[in-house]
Amino acid sequence: MHRLKSYITSLVFLATLASGCGKTQTAVPSSRTTEDTGQTENAGSAPVADSVSKVERTGSAVGGNSNVVEQQISADTSTQTEAQASDIPVSNLESRLQDMLHNFHTTGDRVQRSAIAAEMRKLADDGVPKPQIASALGDLFRDENSADVKVDILNELGNLEDPSAYDQIVAGLDQHQPDEVHAAALEELDALGDKRAIPLVQPFLTDRDADVRDAAKSAIDSLNGQ
Repeated sequence: MHRLKSYITSLVFLATLASGCGKTQTAVPSSRTTEDTGQTENAGSAPVADSVSKVERTGSAVGGNSNVVEQQISADTSTQTEAQASDIPVSNLESRLQDMLHNFHTTGDRVQRSAIAAEMRKLADDGVPKPQIASALGDLFRDENSADVKVDILNELGNLEDPSAYDQIVAGLDQHQPDEVHAAALEELDALGDKRAIPLVQPFLTDRDADVRDAAKSAIDSLNGQ
């Protein structure tokens, strides 16, 4: 009987011990689950924070470059405005200028082309705006192949005696133009008296052609003395 009681007591003790161990094992996974969940939440929030940071940095970069973009747009607008001021579209020219341009481009006679340039300049006496005439003469100059006619056109631009002729005369200084055209352009810039021409004239002081050098020296002396 005593042995039976001892045996029963042992069974109860083992049962109690087993029950306690089961509770401990159940509590441990629960704790780990909580920790793992916290890590998962932190990992999920990290990309969000990184994304926000990148957006903020991108916004700052765009804001920092806005002035550069605005300056570039302003510079482009200024360049376009200057081009429009010196080269007027043919459709906006006075009808007589348009007719002369057509006749110039369709005749193969060199003397006739020079005569058209002279008649075009004389339209200033009839009230045609000089900037329009200068633009039309510039168009003639660009399309002309004869050096002699180019010189005649430059002379007519000089005879306008108007600041609007400046850009068209400067085209005669292009490096691909022949020496006689360079010399004529230098002479007309000298007569026009626009000091903007000084840095453009200076390289011709050492030109290979004596007439070009002389014209450049005369222009520099005149422009610096004004």
